[in-house]
Amino acid sequence: MTEQEEILRMARDGIQSYLVSGGLFNPEAMNHDKVRELIMLCRDALDLVAAHSFNDGWIKGNKGLMEAVREEREACAMVCDEIAVEADAMTKSKFVTNTGRMLEEGKWGGSTDCAAAIRARGEK
Repeated sequence: MTEQEEILRMARDGIQSYLVSGGLFNPEAMNHDKVRELIMLCRDALDLVAAHSFNDGWIKGNKGLMEAVREEREACAMVCDEIAVEADAMTKSKFVTNTGRMLEEGKWGGSTDCAAAIRARGEK
């Protein structure tokens, strides 16, 4: 197995593990550090796909793969969106201290920026 195939396999297996472990129905229970690592692995896998020497004929013949890449990119961005929603809710909680609110605002900003950056990769 080549290095590229190994990275793609790891990304695919990581996504499957995330979904099976509750990420599909209970994302708030997921470990955000592990989700971030998975997103970075997905980014690397997408970079491999994009860097591969595709010609127009290959791309036209593999629309399904390109659509799968777009869907995966959006799925990764949606993980960031979910983190932003959680952080926004925490900033509005009456139980959060000012320090905690500032931390959650930072998490919200970082996760919204991350989602935008992931989506922008598809526009390049």
